[in-house]
Amino acid sequence: INDFTVEQDNPEGWEYSRIFILKEKTTDVKYVAKELNAETYSTPKYQKLFNRYLITLSQLRHPSISRYRGFSYISLRDQKKWQPTILTEFEENRSLQEKLDEVRRGINHQEWTPTKKFIDLIGIVSALKFLHENKILHGNLKPGNILLDKNFYPKVCDFLHCQKLNDTKLNAYLAPEVLQGEIGGNASDVFSFGIIAYELFTGSVPYPDISEFNMKVMNQIIEG
Repeated sequence: INDFTVEQDNPEGWEYSRIFILKEKTTDVKYVAKELNAETYSTPKYQKLFNRYLITLSQLRHPSISRYRGFSYISLRDQKKWQPTILTEFEENRSLQEKLDEVRRGINHQEWTPTKKFIDLIGIVSALKFLHENKILHGNLKPGNILLDKNFYPKVCDFLHCQKLNDTKLNAYLAPEVLQGEIGGNASDVFSFGIIAYELFTGSVPYPDISEFNMKVMNQIIEG
């Protein structure tokens, strides 16, 4: 923690509420620090899951997967406080979700061409193929978990595989079997990718007539 300075505390527009933008003192390279729920990860079960996740992250090397920098159990706000925190590379264009929302508000990025959007899909597929070949399930693939670098190329992030539904916020990208409470498999990630691809090229949100994604909607999706 002492190797970094805090550039921004809880910047707007990020998927998570507990986010810091850090700069490494020796290199001036920026990283994103994401705080996990300290209460959840204080239990032996989730500490084991967290440690397994960190080992997995440290071993992954793929151009379309967000690069892991390190972790800390010390809070950035209060160094006397226990707080599991993950550091990954900072991406200039932040998340695919943010860019899709901007397009829907009429904010267009000329450099984000249809060709680059197609490259994004190829990159996401390549990242999923790599994860699945290494027996890793993403488990919560959605635009908010896909970052875009300065060239608008994708970086898949935030895959705590083996998540259960009560650990994951309901969203339109979850496969029916996951909504039914199952952990899911590779096909679940493929389902999520299909919804993302639809949204990326049509500009429409999934299930546009639905204003709130709740249990009723979840049951409708399960029933087809």
